[in-house]
Amino acid sequence: IVASAEAASEPVGLVDFLYEVTHLTPCAEDSARAVARVFALGQDNFAPITSTEFGYAGILTLFDRARLDRLETIAPSDDGKSMGRFFARRGPSLYMCFTEAADTAAVRARLIEHAPNDWTGPREVEQPDVLFIHPKALGGTMIGVSRKTFAWTWSGQPERVEEARST
Repeated sequence: IVASAEAASEPVGLVDFLYEVTHLTPCAEDSARAVARVFALGQDNFAPITSTEFGYAGILTLFDRARLDRLETIAPSDDGKSMGRFFARRGPSLYMCFTEAADTAAVRARLIEHAPNDWTGPREVEQPDVLFIHPKALGGTMIGVSRKTFAWTWSGQPERVEEARST
């Protein structure tokens, strides 16, 4: 990991910022302890996370509880789902990242135009909560795109989620 000083910058394009990197590991608790040690984080920076839909359990290690910036450490639990298959092939590794966008409908429109078969997410809702851009469209990594504040849904502070705005 390379850590550099925080610096303000203007967003370029449709994505506002990258807030998460997902690390796959056989034991999320051990990995979270290592992250806490390296970055001097307390237990109050941790938010447990599980998903039967995607087949995993893990821990969000937030660098600052007031912000989404974090390293997600995940132990895949279902070899039939994409994360489990990836982990079975590659072992412990970085898997994906997540970004936030104020206008996920515009991101979706760009995906429909440039990578119509290489993403997943709702096609009919006005402002999608979450989209996934597949590695094929990006040349090697998967990127999740969540609408503004929506990631707080699974980040331990769901009361911070704002209503979706109309376009």
